[in-house]
Amino acid sequence: SSKLIYNIQKRISDDKIDNLDYFTTVARTALAGVDDDPAFQHLEFLIRDWEHYEDGEDLGKCEAMINEHLKDHLDPARQNHEERRLVVQRMKNLFTEVRAFGLPHPGRKIPQKSWDGSMINEHL
Repeated sequence: SSKLIYNIQKRISDDKIDNLDYFTTVARTALAGVDDDPAFQHLEFLIRDWEHYEDGEDLGKCEAMINEHLKDHLDPARQNHEERRLVVQRMKNLFTEVRAFGLPHPGRKIPQKSWDGSMINEHL
């Protein structure tokens, strides 16, 4: 059993998919001759600093938003170019399950040098 967590910032993008495709292709080549199809079991995109959640949205809405974002990048039918469709299909064939989880952006004040770590009365 394997679980790959791909830790990325802000959003899934084509260059992130291309990087993952490159490394999984290398790993698949190294496994040549081993009868493991698909080569990997689980891929989880961990998206840090996701800025698109709205205040007050429940977990279900947040999960639906991340899942839609994932489909935008990993659904072959949503790809405009044949080369992109091939890359996406290769990713889908390598993993038995692909999911995404978005960690919300902590707020604009937290990354500032002047932030003292206090959360009391902060409007982040």
